[in-house]
Amino acid sequence: MAAHRMCLRSLAYARERGVKEQLWLAVPLRVGGRSYSAVRYHGGALPTKGDGKEKLGPAYFSLATGKQKEKQERLMKNPEAERSSRVNKAAKRIPRQYQRQAAAASEQNHHNAAQSIQEAMKGAPVQTTVQPNEGAEAVSRRGPDKRSIPLKQRTIIQITEDGWFNRLDPVWLRDSCTCSRCVDPSTRQKLFQTSDIPGDCQASYSKEDNGTFTVHWANDVAGYDSNHVSEYSLEAIKKQVLKAPASSNIIRSRKPWDKKTMEEKVMWLDYDEYVNRDETLFDALKQLQIYGLVFLRNVPDSEVEVERIAGRIGNLRDTFYGRTWDVKSVVNAKNIAYTHQYLGLHMDLLYMKHPPHIQLLHCLRSTSTGGASLFSDALHAAKALYSAAPEAFSVLTKYSVPYHYDHAPAHHYAYTHPTIELAWAHARPPTAALPGRTATPPIVHLNWSPPFQAPFWVPRHDVARDNFRAFQAATRDFGRLVEHDDAIFEHRLGPGECVLFVNRRVLHARRAFDVGEGERWLKGAYLDSDVFESKLRVLTARFGGGQVAADAVAG
Repeated sequence: MAAHRMCLRSLAYARERGVKEQLWLAVPLRVGGRSYSAVRYHGGALPTKGDGKEKLGPAYFSLATGKQKEKQERLMKNPEAERSSRVNKAAKRIPRQYQRQAAAASEQNHHNAAQSIQEAMKGAPVQTTVQPNEGAEAVSRRGPDKRSIPLKQRTIIQITEDGWFNRLDPVWLRDSCTCSRCVDPSTRQKLFQTSDIPGDCQASYSKEDNGTFTVHWANDVAGYDSNHVSEYSLEAIKKQVLKAPASSNIIRSRKPWDKKTMEEKVMWLDYDEYVNRDETLFDALKQLQIYGLVFLRNVPDSEVEVERIAGRIGNLRDTFYGRTWDVKSVVNAKNIAYTHQYLGLHMDLLYMKHPPHIQLLHCLRSTSTGGASLFSDALHAAKALYSAAPEAFSVLTKYSVPYHYDHAPAHHYAYTHPTIELAWAHARPPTAALPGRTATPPIVHLNWSPPFQAPFWVPRHDVARDNFRAFQAATRDFGRLVEHDDAIFEHRLGPGECVLFVNRRVLHARRAFDVGEGERWLKGAYLDSDVFESKLRVLTARFGGGQVAADAVAG
């Protein structure tokens, strides 16, 4: 066999080189379609089995000396155990590597945070420095328009002002230029692409004068001559460097609540104030962002008012229910909300890929007995679950729940969502709370709507069955939390009242009511998250991000 002859030649070569240590040789074999090796020993005192001619084991040829010989001996005696040991040792080394990287990143984050905290920058002169590009000849080129500059060889622009210090990449700074040649003054849209900036774009000159930072460029974007000068407001640069993504700010500003908290923090606003004063609208949006629930009173008795209330924030979400819709008991209802029965805690339209963000319900009639509205904060339940049972929390972030609205031939909607959606799509929450850490992983959405749940896929094997059982147990824990008496805020909407709440955070329910006495009629509408967040940012820029006005909060 060719492999056998090759191994023998290697053995002869080794002996010619004077290698006298233990030698053994594995000859590849093919038996019944499977690969084995016949291990033959050459010299040394290593014991053999049987006639000493062969033994099934891993295929290898090795010259072993010292510790290597011991490892090979262990491998021959128990190949599976030795292989498992090596795999386990390698697996242990990987987390340590990541831990070192995480520790270094954490130290850098603390360093950056310490710099960011130093905000006392009043009146001190600004120093700007352009570090020279060392080793420019080391620039590698993969083509005329594709340049790769090693990080240590790039020109770095340093800005220092009264303790505030930052190192700015020139390509990043060039991309941030907002002059009339780079951003259209009318449309405010960018006139070049980030990919247009050469990798070796550099600041040839920079200076600061009265809070304005001026930069001249070398190797600028194609089409820009030497007359192109970028001017930056130092305050704008600091805000851009220090600010967190808008989505992160929105997530961090939320505060979980239970029944007691909401009884203290519940906000009632006057309809006229809400419609006519942007400051009151801002109070409402802040309350929605922080607690997810706000009420209006003195709303006129008109079916169009809910559209006007929603329109103050932005365009309404049009669904198959229409731009606005009625909630009242009807015969042969196609939605449990249109009956007089008890409607459990749920969220609307989870059978869609993008459920609405804000829901509005304006009460037009409420003369029947019963029908009180119930509200529960799913965010509060999720945080409590993470503290008490992080394993269950982890399960609810991973297991997708099917929802549907099946009324063919008119409509058949279906989609799946995990009960808890984290802010990062690929975040992996720990299955056990970290020592000394109580902060919950950032949650962006919660999804809970048992009345509209579709049948699960059949778990066909043991792992799938175990996963389903773990999910079902986690839902029991979550369900107990959201349905606990101490978690539910109850209010019976009366005529002229309107409630606005965050659909994918605040669960809502309704107690049964008597259709034989009186009438219960609500008018509803939806808003998407983009509309809400846009208006919130606009009003925050106008009025600032202060606390909700105390005089706007009523018990």
